[in-house]
Amino acid sequence: MSAEAPNARAAGSLQDALLAPFRATRYRVLGEAAEVFDLRIDVAQPQFDDWLRRRGCACWAIVSAHNPQATLLSADENALRHGALAARLQALGWQHLPAVSIADAGDWPPEEAFLVLDASVERLSGLAAEFMQAAVVFAPTGEPPQLVWLAGGR
Repeated sequence: MSAEAPNARAAGSLQDALLAPFRATRYRVLGEAAEVFDLRIDVAQPQFDDWLRRRGCACWAIVSAHNPQATLLSADENALRHGALAARLQALGWQHLPAVSIADAGDWPPEEAFLVLDASVERLSGLAAEFMQAAVVFAPTGEPPQLVWLAGGR
């Protein structure tokens, strides 16, 4: 057995533990002009895709800084992390809009997030890893959203 096997098992356990809750979450995008889109993993959303196409967007993601590795933090800590993510997105020059992740069961607090437009999955994953996230929601325009697991969340 390699020295990395326990870490791999622990990371796999985190992904196993988070898959169902991530799938049972609405990823709400707050577009311009009071447009609201509720997105779900593996579910196509034609109206959202049309909205993206009108903006010339090739791909998108939902990224949060809240509750790293599914560790519940205080509202104040999450607000600081969200502000830091907003500043980072601004510094990178990435187009972004507000979003929020809402657990269907109501057993986890809503998490502020951002819809990020036209950034590669590699760059988005790197940014999310800076904030110790387990995964990002990503899709090319016209395809259903998918979870992209990060190294610490696998």
